[in-house]
Amino acid sequence: MDDRWMSRAACKDADPNLFQPRGEGDHIPKGQLERARAVCRPCPVRRQCLRYALDNPRLTTSGVWGGSTLSEREAYRKAAKAAKAREKAGEVAYG
Repeated sequence: MDDRWMSRAACKDADPNLFQPRGEGDHIPKGQLERARAVCRPCPVRRQCLRYALDNPRLTTSGVWGGSTLSEREAYRKAAKAAKAREKAGEVAYG
């Protein structure tokens, strides 16, 4: 796994608690989430961070990764899986 992008992350010197929920599950207080996203928004490696989180769901079960919450990442994965199924169905139908 190539994780050299992490050394260029805007969050590398930030308080890690900013990116982790204080409670259980995916609940992140709105103010905390907005502050975390403010760090993520201009980050030069935001896409790599989000890709890492999407590709490694067991390692990213909480917190903000690439500006996204766990529930948002789950929705992205679900949408990608559905798109892949539609694409495959199209290949079968037109193949």
